[in-house]
Amino acid sequence: MKGAIFFVVDAKFFPLAAIQAVRAVEMSGREIGVHVFVDGKGSDEIRFDPRIEAKAAGRLHLHRGELAPLTPEALPTPKAWPREIYGRLFAPQVLQADRLLYLDVDIVIDGALGELFSLDMRGAALAATYDLAIEESLQRNGQHTFASARPAGARYFNSGMLLIDRKLWLERDVAGHALAFFPQRLGLGYVDQDFLNFLFPDWLPLSPRWNCLITFLETGLQDAIRPHVVHVTGFVKPWHREFADQYPFYAGKFDAMVKAAHVDLTQLPPRNRIPGFKPMKRWRIYWHLQVYKLGLVGRRTRAHLANWRSRRARYAEFLSRAAEEGLFADAFAFAPPAPEEPSQYDGRTFRARR
Repeated sequence: MKGAIFFVVDAKFFPLAAIQAVRAVEMSGREIGVHVFVDGKGSDEIRFDPRIEAKAAGRLHLHRGELAPLTPEALPTPKAWPREIYGRLFAPQVLQADRLLYLDVDIVIDGALGELFSLDMRGAALAATYDLAIEESLQRNGQHTFASARPAGARYFNSGMLLIDRKLWLERDVAGHALAFFPQRLGLGYVDQDFLNFLFPDWLPLSPRWNCLITFLETGLQDAIRPHVVHVTGFVKPWHREFADQYPFYAGKFDAMVKAAHVDLTQLPPRNRIPGFKPMKRWRIYWHLQVYKLGLVGRRTRAHLANWRSRRARYAEFLSRAAEEGLFADAFAFAPPAPEEPSQYDGRTFRARR
């Protein structure tokens, strides 16, 4: 096949991978295979629903337990770091297509993916998208906070979408570098994402059409970006009730994806990460929200609003400049959006609700 799209999960989160795989089949060409890798406990029992396999006409592939043997035994696996997390690093050894597209499962695919498989990668092993929020945190707080291992001067990308030249990727000796990197950095920063930024400092930038992070939705810039892939980073995910309250348009899209994949979301394990606010902070958030509902804007709320406006302006300015200078490898036009104010506030974060 011309290319391959792949997802990597453990058995607990296979329903999410199935949802995304069915959508990826629908939104890519017939020459693109879609692969789901499942490793770890319970992976032998995993199956696709026969109805979606029939509809995929041979383009949907399930790999059970194939990545574990490729993962070096010496890589550390603490309790909070399941071994399956390494899988995406080694999937290119299994897939045979020249061009690979890796996607996280906390996404909403809202546009065709075929363009990525004909994109000129200009000799790069990896193409990805900027993570502006983390870049700003690195600039503000320094290496000690996020502990990025990227070389000096390199920009930071988000690893939820990776466009891979398989031949050049395999030439990087991923396993060898991983054995040197991970034992030293567990517990520091975004370890697997930091590793990829370390290993591929010469990555090719793509526009946020292909990995539109949630911060662009929060600041109301998605209409100007016209994303094909929305990446729902953070505590609230597309399958959580809060997502429908915050972003009803994309929640509706995700609900349609769930139905098309014949998946029962009650199969998912309970949420294991929630914001850990202390009682006093929870009370303050509640108080800010109630005061705001009364039409009053306190000092902290004004600060939150000023931060929202500043982020929106910075991100819009970056995207405008990037489009003018041809920074992105894909065709990207950005018309600065009309002035807008946020339409939702939860006592801590302002959002432009859609």
